Amino acid sequence: MVNNGKVADVISGLKNRVLKDTDFKELGIRLLLSKKDYDFLFTYIKEDITFLCKKNIHDYSILINIHQYNEEEYSKFSNNYRVFKSTDQSYIYSFSIIDFITEYDIMRKGEKTVKMIFNFHDTNFSCQNPQDYYERLLEHIKNNLFDVKE
Repeated sequence: MVNNGKVADVISGLKNRVLKDTDFKELGIRLLLSKKDYDFLFTYIKEDITFLCKKNIHDYSILINIHQYNEEEYSKFSNNYRVFKSTDQSYIYSFSIIDFITEYDIMRKGEKTVKMIFNFHDTNFSCQNPQDYYERLLEHIKNNLFDVKE
């Protein structure tokens, strides 16, 4: 994990805390992955959320579990295609799609309209049509979440 060279401070301050995507950006946290692992993970995430988008589903999240690296712990999960070791060998990351998998129906369209009326200055809420939600998540992953090493 990268945070302007203050990894230990960040880890101790975030223990047992849930972060939103904007928190990663604000705190300067980027996950360290090799190019090979990033490409592999990004492909799977993209396939999963493409499926959700085609089913008219939105309002899901990517759960990222971060553990201090330990060879014994890693060996238990190393066969899982969604578990990766950081490039600096300090952390183990696991990824899942979770949350309220909600169909974007007439109620959600109405919710978006109301939120747009009352929060006209903030359009970054979760009630987006599935294509916009998909694109926003992929953009965040590409630009804010990872520090990819060759």
